[in-house]
Amino acid sequence: MTLMTKLKTRLGRALEWLPARQTAPEYLVYYDGEPNSLTALREACEMAPSGARVTAVFLDVTPLEYEIVDDAPLHPLLAQAALTAAQVNARLYQREIGTLILPCHFKGPALVGLARRRQSAALFIGVAESELYGWLNGFADYVIQLAPCKVVLVGS
Repeated sequence: MTLMTKLKTRLGRALEWLPARQTAPEYLVYYDGEPNSLTALREACEMAPSGARVTAVFLDVTPLEYEIVDDAPLHPLLAQAALTAAQVNARLYQREIGTLILPCHFKGPALVGLARRRQSAALFIGVAESELYGWLNGFADYVIQLAPCKVVLVGS
């Protein structure tokens, strides 16, 4: 065994005991500008610990006959208006948030995939009050079943 190999082995063993670097948790909020999503944003802002990132996500659904090119949204003005409203509303709760426009063909797989890629701590989805006690809409049901993190349903 060469000196370099020994040094790398010992260094590797020493580094194994170091704690993994913790990044701030991220809370994703499905935000479409509707009152239900505003309630979810408020809840995320209140629940997120200090240092956590809150990101409002606008899912821009593109029909299947159109190809998604360069992540360019089909409805950029609608998306920007909704996310600007999200930023303004978050400031009312003394919180700075990030925003993201995500073009997709289907909302459920897009949101679950985003949560998986970003290793999010929680997903917040606003639903009608009646859905909290009965049947959920297909989107919320899909996200609850397949999300890699906690899902918080917020009734308005």
